[in-house]
Amino acid sequence: MLDPLANLMRRQAGITDEADLGTIFRESRGTVTTEILMGIEKWRELYFMRVTSRLSRGATLCRTRVVKWPFSRDSARDLAGVLRDFEALENPETSGRLSDHRSAFGRLLDRLIRRHVLGSRNFLSPVENPGRITIRAEVYRAGGEMSVTLAELRPGSGSILARMRHAALPAVRAALETFARTG
Repeated sequence: MLDPLANLMRRQAGITDEADLGTIFRESRGTVTTEILMGIEKWRELYFMRVTSRLSRGATLCRTRVVKWPFSRDSARDLAGVLRDFEALENPETSGRLSDHRSAFGRLLDRLIRRHVLGSRNFLSPVENPGRITIRAEVYRAGGEMSVTLAELRPGSGSILARMRHAALPAVRAALETFARTG
């Protein structure tokens, strides 16, 4: 419903789509459908990675979260840093590239809600940018399944959280590798 308005605002701001990677991952469980969509945008000589997480429950509820970060000044196909960030999340228990930045209160709260955090990682792919955007990924187990939360953090502003199943990561990496090779 708001897509036409959002597209108009993007065009007026000078944001252009460089690549639409489409739906990378889609899974239905009962009445709940999860979709991960990806794309690459350009704004003011910076290339941005766009990850959209869409959760819908039947025909009534649809929650969409979009996380973006600038990853290159040179080319939309310069995805080496983004690929390294996602690869570090694929094997959280053996990669040794995740750490735990939670406070004692955060660890206690996670224990109370039966969420086992495997670790988090600040993405290294964002280039210097005017908005000082940082991306933090957290990998955790809850209810018997592994999930990933991507958080877009901006100083002096709120954060955007996009959740995805850990099972989506190989599809994300494969789509990015294919685009980097073939464009």
